[in-house]
Amino acid sequence: MSRNGKYHGRVEDANGRYCNWPNCDRPGEFRAPRSRGEVAELDGKPVGEPFWFCLDHVREYNAKWDYLKGLSPEEIDRFQISALAWHRPTWSVRDGARGSDFGLADPLDILGGAGIRGSARPERGPLNRPLRTDDYEALAKLGLDGSATAAEVKGAYKALVKRYHPDRNGGEADGLQGRLREVIDAYAHLSRDFATQ
Repeated sequence: MSRNGKYHGRVEDANGRYCNWPNCDRPGEFRAPRSRGEVAELDGKPVGEPFWFCLDHVREYNAKWDYLKGLSPEEIDRFQISALAWHRPTWSVRDGARGSDFGLADPLDILGGAGIRGSARPERGPLNRPLRTDDYEALAKLGLDGSATAAEVKGAYKALVKRYHPDRNGGEADGLQGRLREVIDAYAHLSRDFATQ
């Protein structure tokens, strides 16, 4: 039967391999995995080798197979969380690599604008979360940096709106309307996440 046939996964050429189910003398045509840490209870084979079953017994085995058998709910949760990173150790960027600073070589201070200067915690400023690049851009349009408070952001916004508003400048002055739009957009971006003070 072809690989795309009715019983997908069948290895037709068993080469004398018989079903590992006790008292079964049919050919072992279907490979079945062993559970994590499973002792070879069916056939005495080493744990790393797969089981080989006939069609009936592979169906029965697969219906009962549980890779996480014997683990508590907490151990299953830890396993699933660890699986997200392929069971490799990870460290939070916020805490720095292994709890130290970022350890990044930045001789041109390229990351300085993003508030990353080797410190373990990103700058927080007026928002209720660490600042991102778009937050720094919005603050710069208001003439502020990452250390500004929510009150300073609001004050800068009001002052700039007064300065660039067409009514204060005798109608629509060249360039001021675009600058006013930038100020309004920057404030709208920042005001969505203002920290409660």
